[in-house]
Amino acid sequence: MGQNDTVQLLQDTDTVGTSNSGANDLERHNTEEGVWLMVALKLGETFAIARKSKGLTLRDVEWQCGVSNALISQIETGKIKDPGFFTVTKLALALGLSLDRCAEPYVRHMESMENSS
Repeated sequence: MGQNDTVQLLQDTDTVGTSNSGANDLERHNTEEGVWLMVALKLGETFAIARKSKGLTLRDVEWQCGVSNALISQIETGKIKDPGFFTVTKLALALGLSLDRCAEPYVRHMESMENSS
């Protein structure tokens, strides 16, 4: 997979629910918890796509950044809603992602909250 393919895959994660059918149900239920779970899914999807596009396993990333493979898996699936700044930073560095890209789902959500009020 080339760099352009990776960029396209990362851009595709901007569509909620592309890899998790449950996200579509959450979109219909506009609860605060549901909204933050969708944001977490987008971050996790970004990590998963970046990891897979580099041909890395969960254990490979664990070895590179010191975050347990179990925690990485939970982040990728959206089970961990707020993985914390240092964890996100470690994963982003290991996967070659910018912190701006990782923060994008949160920024978009906050902007939409401001625009709706």
